[in-house]
Amino acid sequence: MNAQTPAAAHLALTDRRYLYRGCAPDVDNPRLAAGDNSLSVDAWAAPNVDGGEDQEARRAREDAASRCA
Repeated sequence: MNAQTPAAAHLALTDRRYLYRGCAPDVDNPRLAAGDNSLSVDAWAAPNVDGGEDQEARRAREDAASRCA
């Protein structure tokens, strides 16, 4: 087990906001991912819809996001 202080753990988590460049916002269009301009930067987060999204849509979104990263 790693015994980091809370401050060190927070720094390790937030120090490199975009560990993979692919999930960073595109410079020219910040609403799209830099690694794949067909993906929204929100592709890694579940949509905030009543009832959630169906399994097929979720898997497709997650697959597209994982290919970009």
